Amino acid sequence: MRDAFQTVFDAKQKTRLDSILTEYAHPKTDFDQFTVINMYQINERINELETLICHNDFNEIMRKGHAKALQHLPTRIHQLKPTFKKFYFLAWDFECRAWSNGIYLDINGASLNGREDMINLIGHELHHHYMGALIQDRYHHDTKDAAVITLYYLQQEGTADLINKQKMPVDNLGGYGPEIVKMYNDDYFSSPEVLKQLDELTTSYLAGQISEKEYEKVKQCAHFGGHTTGSYMVFLIRDQLGLQAAIDCFADFSAFVHRYNEAARKAGTYVFSDTFVKHVDNVCQTMEQE
Repeated sequence: MRDAFQTVFDAKQKTRLDSILTEYAHPKTDFDQFTVINMYQINERINELETLICHNDFNEIMRKGHAKALQHLPTRIHQLKPTFKKFYFLAWDFECRAWSNGIYLDINGASLNGREDMINLIGHELHHHYMGALIQDRYHHDTKDAAVITLYYLQQEGTADLINKQKMPVDNLGGYGPEIVKMYNDDYFSSPEVLKQLDELTTSYLAGQISEKEYEKVKQCAHFGGHTTGSYMVFLIRDQLGLQAAIDCFADFSAFVHRYNEAARKAGTYVFSDTFVKHVDNVCQTMEQE
């Protein structure tokens, strides 16, 4: 953060700043440099951002984002009464994060596409927060199983993406440039191959053909933090079985896999093997035991 701030606001670093701006959106751009890009955009938009902060009813924005989150969660969330976390609008990088002590959004990235997109983004992050209550209610034990942990990230991001992406491929990704958007969309379309890799690594481990360390590579199937392939799975369920089918299986990894397979068969795309499905079922049953 210090480096990005100094690069933008220290006149002595103008040459470096110009170089980074020239490389902006190039596929080889280091993601750390997007923090510099963000600081640059904040400086360019400072008056607009000040107006946004001073002349918007953030209570109303938060209320609408909260409603969006609840619309995309199983109805039992209402009985669990999860606590509402604090929100912080900061100047840092283009990403938003739902952490245990609050939800953090970059003011520039959150505001680039207008008020409605900001509401949807808040709904997305709140959706992550509420997942914890649903997980704790269903599962009484944690797991170290790499495949189920990967499914956690895929379902978490894919379901929340129903709120603020809604369709794939995407046209933009906030402040990220067109080459990053292309990388993201290309990865989305490669999801069947990624799911096949997830399946084959798991079944190879169960057959004793690879080590536990090699099995941990399954987690690498959650590309972009789980967004691309997660959206592929969840959106496929939505499109083939209906939106409610995608929502009702949220935070139930066994049901998630079964519904994905049902949707995949209808769509004629990759279907998880029986061995993989049985493994997920067994791990989830162990997690559910009192």
